[in-house]
Amino acid sequence: MDGRPGNRGRAARANRTRHSIGAARRADLSQHFLRNASTAKRLVAASTIAHRDLVIEAGPGDGALTAHLAAIASRVVAIELDRTLYTRLRTRFADTANVTLRNSDFLSYSLPSGAYNFFANIPYARTAAIVRKLVLGSRPPETACLIMEAAAASRFLEQPFGPESAFSVMLKARF
Repeated sequence: MDGRPGNRGRAARANRTRHSIGAARRADLSQHFLRNASTAKRLVAASTIAHRDLVIEAGPGDGALTAHLAAIASRVVAIELDRTLYTRLRTRFADTANVTLRNSDFLSYSLPSGAYNFFANIPYARTAAIVRKLVLGSRPPETACLIMEAAAASRFLEQPFGPESAFSVMLKARF
């Protein structure tokens, strides 16, 4: 809002419209949504996901990434804990044959025994648990693209991005 009297009402209406169309954020689930479709498209395009791939997506939210993943992967399994979002996703992807939706907690979801890729805009409060599930499980993903908070990412990386931690040393040994 630029503060000019004629623009205040327009900005308020736009804000109400955006929130009524988009999903309401639930703080208890540490949700944050990727709203920019071109950003979602660029992130998926920058990945190595190909037409033959199975992609597991945790917390698809309103499906911003899911739509772009479905356009290139052979199969997308989107796991959404929030029942309201899951219901919206079922409607949005009802005619998308290669998208399977699960109303479940990713942390209790059984990962495939065969090759799969992981892509997600993960809930910030669950970052460590999700990363541990992916890297310490019996079958880690072939590739993993995680959108996460910068401070969390630095804890998983080694120098020069942040101080080396026991977890970053373990990740380096495995990957």
